[in-house]
Amino acid sequence: MSIRCKAEKMEIVEKKQKVIWNSDRLLMGDLVFRLEGAKNDNWELGDECFRLHKPKRMMDQYDAFWARRKNFLRTHVLELGIFDGGSIAFWCEMWKPQRFVGIDIQNREDSEYFRKWKASRGLDDCIKTYWGTNQTDAAKLHKIVREDFEGHLDLVIDDASHLYTQTKRSFEILFPLLRTGGLYIIEDWSWGCCPSLPMNFPLPHGTELLRLIAELSEATGSIARSMPVKGVTAPMRPLIAMMEVFPDFVVLERGPGDSPPGGLLLDDYITRRPTK
Repeated sequence: MSIRCKAEKMEIVEKKQKVIWNSDRLLMGDLVFRLEGAKNDNWELGDECFRLHKPKRMMDQYDAFWARRKNFLRTHVLELGIFDGGSIAFWCEMWKPQRFVGIDIQNREDSEYFRKWKASRGLDDCIKTYWGTNQTDAAKLHKIVREDFEGHLDLVIDDASHLYTQTKRSFEILFPLLRTGGLYIIEDWSWGCCPSLPMNFPLPHGTELLRLIAELSEATGSIARSMPVKGVTAPMRPLIAMMEVFPDFVVLERGPGDSPPGGLLLDDYITRRPTK
């Protein structure tokens, strides 16, 4: 399938005047997003809405981040963990990407509201969802980037398991596939800092993301390994150019470093001083 959807040359600016936050919903033009964090029994629209798990607090952080990245081209976007598809609709209304693909481990189909929205915007060829897809399925993820994005990936948003092992593996698979300057976002990393969450959230034996965020910061700050170039030792170009931490998400920028031939293993990019 060709991904040459109708593209518009535009400055990427979030049009805040189109977004209205109410106590239990977000309104964007003719679209309604039910805020799952404020769910109550007074909902009158039934399934005529998107279901959204992103609070205003998080979106305000995104506003602050993207305000400093107005010229960043988000033409090819991959999202891990799409719940009900509301985040796809939100970002597509904001950014007008050429191609947006979402995956989720749930075995379900697009909601009727989601299908109607795609058809009303003429986006059936620009947006694709893969339900029943695990975020650690390397073969499937490589195939999506190769076939749906033709190898060109600008932005990855991980809103999937929120667990250490799965999130780390997704990063190792997808981060090297980003273009230089591309961004990788991991949402909800700080749930382990919330004292009100039960001990078994979100899975009884899951490891919190705090460990991964620490490892990513170590990899970003580690001294680059050296490699011989025509007999001269020269530093390798960094694979991770920078890391920025917000309360509800972290952003990592793809550096100019070459993808490891055997695949990325994050532990190989962490250098620690030996301890006595």
